[in-house]
Amino acid sequence: MSTKLYYKNKIADCQKRIIGLKASIAKTKEDKKKKAEQLAKQIKNATGTSKDSYKRQKINSAAEFDRKVESIKKSVESVKAEITRHRNSMKSAK
Repeated sequence: MSTKLYYKNKIADCQKRIIGLKASIAKTKEDKKKKAEQLAKQIKNATGTSKDSYKRQKINSAAEFDRKVESIKKSVESVKAEITRHRNSMKSAK
C-alpha cells in the first residue's frame, strides 16, 4: 500500500502536466492565428487558381489546428481523471 505522500506527489506531477498542456493549447492557438494571417496575405496577393488553392489551404490549416487543440483538451481531461483516481486512492492510503 502506498503512502499519502506518494499520491500527493503524483497529483502535483499531474497538475504540472496540465499546466504544460494548457500552454500547448495557447501556443497552438497562436500558431493558428499566425498561419491564418500569413495565408490571408497570400490570398490577397494571389490571382486565379492560386487564390482558390490558398483558400483551401487556409480552411485545411484551420481544421488541423482545431484537431490539435481538441486532442490536447482530451489529454487534459485524461490527466484530470488520473488526479481523481489518485485522490480516491489517497483516501484509503495510510
